[in-house]
Amino acid sequence: MFDPSAFVARCRGMIAAPDATIRDHVRPVPPWGVAAREHAVPLIVLTAAMSTVMIWLFPPQLLAAHAEAGLELLLLQFVMEIVVNFVGVAVISGVVMFFAGVFGGQATFNAAFVMVALASTPYLLAKTVVTLPIIGAFVFLAGLIYTLVLLYKAAPIALQLPWQNRGKHFAMSLLSLLMIAMLARTAFGPAHP
Repeated sequence: MFDPSAFVARCRGMIAAPDATIRDHVRPVPPWGVAAREHAVPLIVLTAAMSTVMIWLFPPQLLAAHAEAGLELLLLQFVMEIVVNFVGVAVISGVVMFFAGVFGGQATFNAAFVMVALASTPYLLAKTVVTLPIIGAFVFLAGLIYTLVLLYKAAPIALQLPWQNRGKHFAMSLLSLLMIAMLARTAFGPAHP
């Protein structure tokens, strides 16, 4: 059952005390479905809704130029944001899991999904304000960098990855994800309106 106060505490913990929060949620590792229900899906839906409201308040040029189709574009934006973010968390989890096995860690999807879902919290929260003039881009960049740092630091905790291999694990995971993103962009084109 979804507990809103526990969800808020996890989000706050991933910003202020990420190591302790990850440790608390990977010992024992819950099934990935529990992590999706309790954290990933509520976070993704909440941030997609917040992002859609921000786009409505501060429309980018494309939406402003198509004001007559604004509601349809906003609804499409909302749905695509949810789908793309959930698929992104799942794909990142798969890649992180694969390289955890390669570099001597625990290669389980459950642990990888919990780690990625928790580590994605700053990025998803920061993504909601990207359309704000001037400050939005800086907040978004800070959230992205903080999420990358969390993924780097969390791998030894969540995936029992040897500390000496965390740099190699992070680099190979990141390079693989960049290649997957480029291939997906080529295959599917722009995902957002």
